[in-house]
Amino acid sequence: MSFAVLPLVGAKAHVQALRDAGFADRAIHDATQVVAYFHYINRIAEGLGVPLEDFVLPWGAQPHRGPVQR
Repeated sequence: MSFAVLPLVGAKAHVQALRDAGFADRAIHDATQVVAYFHYINRIAEGLGVPLEDFVLPWGAQPHRGPVQR
């Protein structure tokens, strides 16, 4: 999150903390690429007013277990 707000502030410390936690540089790189891509796509979608999909449940919500409604 902090990379999105202030990308250069504390970046070396954040990367070092990930290394200290056992992440390899390749894993840090790959995760950064994925997070950056999703951040970019979400900004584009918000800017264009793309509506949220209604089939995606909020985090922690239970799926409907009843009969399928068509």
